[in-house]
Amino acid sequence: MIPLSGLILLTLLQVLLFTTGVSGQDEALPSRERLREIVIPESFETVLADLDSAEWAVRESASKRLLDAEFSSEILMAVVQQRTLSEEVRARLLGCLIARKTTAPRGALGIRMRQSVRANPGVLVNSVIPGMPAEGLLKTGDVIYEIGSVRGTPALRVNALVVEVQRKSPGDNIRIKLWRALRDENGIHRAGPDGRLLYESVTVDMALGSMKQFGSNGNLAFSSTVNSVRRRWAEDLIRRFSLSPRRVRMKLINAVEDRTPIEARDIERHPDIIWLRKAVKDFPHLDYARARQLRLKMMMRRGRLQVDVEIPSLEPEERAWFERVLERYETLLPPQDG
Repeated sequence: MIPLSGLILLTLLQVLLFTTGVSGQDEALPSRERLREIVIPESFETVLADLDSAEWAVRESASKRLLDAEFSSEILMAVVQQRTLSEEVRARLLGCLIARKTTAPRGALGIRMRQSVRANPGVLVNSVIPGMPAEGLLKTGDVIYEIGSVRGTPALRVNALVVEVQRKSPGDNIRIKLWRALRDENGIHRAGPDGRLLYESVTVDMALGSMKQFGSNGNLAFSSTVNSVRRRWAEDLIRRFSLSPRRVRMKLINAVEDRTPIEARDIERHPDIIWLRKAVKDFPHLDYARARQLRLKMMMRRGRLQVDVEIPSLEPEERAWFERVLERYETLLPPQDG
């Protein structure tokens, strides 16, 4: 089994082979001027030396240490900006930055929700999950019409709410505006003289929890929009800091050429599809920590397939085949909760 940092490095080296025209406009990298001003702490020098060690195990240990929050992402970028590094050290630093970004905790309210079909448009709170931040602040039946910087035009959509919450970090404050039913002393929804049910506008300020608080209970729905934003950030990082790719001549040894036309190849025999089928069978029997680690590997393999699809030098039939492999891979992924 390839270790985590090895997967990071392999994915990064694949990405270095191409450049796309997509720009991450949602979250900009720190400016070069800002990175030149950052003072690299002395405690980082030991990690940097270990990253360049002759011992593979020492380099692996240093890479895993960088996945923790001991040093900020800006410090890691400042090191890449300011220092002359070997190609492997540079790749490990960039790989850890990408892993940090793509696996960073996401914010959570702690509600079950659906689109409101009532007179008040917005997102209907179906229930509040005990132990989550929304408990005691939001109520079943509330209709959220504004959250953070997102206003309903004409109605707040569930997907917009999910993106706004998950793009933030646990502990971040968020303001929610909602319609709440006016009830009498018996808990019955009050109606006005015209017979229409009455609501009051309520503003709630709260600190977000983490999607990790859900544990293994339920299937978490990770926003694909947030995934795209994080991926564009990673692409911008690579464009700014990676070295120009070098042409390497390789000798093919004991290889058997597959003469089957690529469009006729069996997608089910693709190595990633075979691996995922086995992983999906094991997934329900794992504890939370091991399931989370396995899902991370699933996502990293999907990222590699996305890289394959976007290689500029592909012929149209090759690209179409890789797109079919990616589509099949995504249909086999186990569902997630949200």
